[in-house]
Amino acid sequence: MKKKRYLKTFVCLILGAVLLSGSAFANYENASGYTKLKNGMLNMMTVENFSADAKFTLNYNGNELTSQQVAYQYDRSGSTSEYTKSFGSDGSGETWIQDGFNISHCSADIYNYTVYNAYSKGFNDSYLTGTEEERSMTDKTVNFAELLCDTLVGDLKNNFVLVSAENGSSTYQINLSKEQIPELIQSGLSLIFGNSYSNYGYITYENVSDENVSDEEETSRFEKAFEVYQEHDSQGVVYVREDGTIEYYATESEYFQATGNVPSLNSLYSVFDSDPSISGVSCTVTLDSEGRLSYLKATGSLTGKDADGNEQDMTLDLEISIYDYGTTSIKAFDKSLLNFDWNTTGDGYRYYQFDSEGNIVQYDSYQYDEYGNLISEDKGADVELIDPATDDESAA
Repeated sequence: MKKKRYLKTFVCLILGAVLLSGSAFANYENASGYTKLKNGMLNMMTVENFSADAKFTLNYNGNELTSQQVAYQYDRSGSTSEYTKSFGSDGSGETWIQDGFNISHCSADIYNYTVYNAYSKGFNDSYLTGTEEERSMTDKTVNFAELLCDTLVGDLKNNFVLVSAENGSSTYQINLSKEQIPELIQSGLSLIFGNSYSNYGYITYENVSDENVSDEEETSRFEKAFEVYQEHDSQGVVYVREDGTIEYYATESEYFQATGNVPSLNSLYSVFDSDPSISGVSCTVTLDSEGRLSYLKATGSLTGKDADGNEQDMTLDLEISIYDYGTTSIKAFDKSLLNFDWNTTGDGYRYYQFDSEGNIVQYDSYQYDEYGNLISEDKGADVELIDPATDDESAA
């Protein structure tokens, strides 16, 4: 989980720089250009109906490491308020928010469907319907971010290029070099990576599923590898070769360099021997005739050096199209696929998993008090005691 947190932070920092560069689009003949772009982004907090397509790609030294494409629909007033379909190198799946339930189908899952109580209708529902206190806190956060962005933009307002202006829409483009990235962003990146260099350990194999290795030999290899792992206080990387040879590397960086293996998505930071920096950002944004975001294409690059002084490069590409404002209609999930009482959600949080026939195979239940504190939980409840027709746990 720690590695995933660092990866997400890295992506957020790159995206932050991208959004910052978008905010740096200056005025066109006066200060209105920057204001229009900023308002276009902020207005997404209140939009209640639209469709969007997005593509995300992460490259390492010119090779694609992971990619994901997402189709998203949002209709806050509809019975099916949100639909997401994603596919890419990490798998594919679909998610609906419908009639008070969150329904998901993941092709990589052992179970075909999961269902649980949905407490919002979409990404901005809590902002639109939250309590006065919640809305006030959100407004304060947005205002702070806006003021911070205004402060950081500074002279970057002079870096915009108006690419086109036709039929009321405007397309802007900006390119920022490493020297133009605000120091605050670079310092934040340095802080995160400095935190991530703390060593941790694991055992990994050259060939995870070798059919030529007997169960006894596989157990023996693991025991030997685990012994080496413990000898080094559960730190570093223990690598089991296909022929059973065991190698030890004090850091992930040493392991990747020695074996030539490509870092996993969650181990990318380990290829750097020193703090990397954002080497450049480019961004193109289009606003429609009503000042709403309709297109964004951005690229952010991160560079640094490994232990041998070789340059390492990571590039994030992001492309988003937003359309059908106010006219998006979502096709509802066919609830007859699941043997489940859709009229009863019960109190608290209930999580159901279904097999390919639509039958419940797993059931977890969580209860919370009015302050959101967990007061009871029942994980892995006996599904034989659940009657899907009544959603009654006491039914035999």
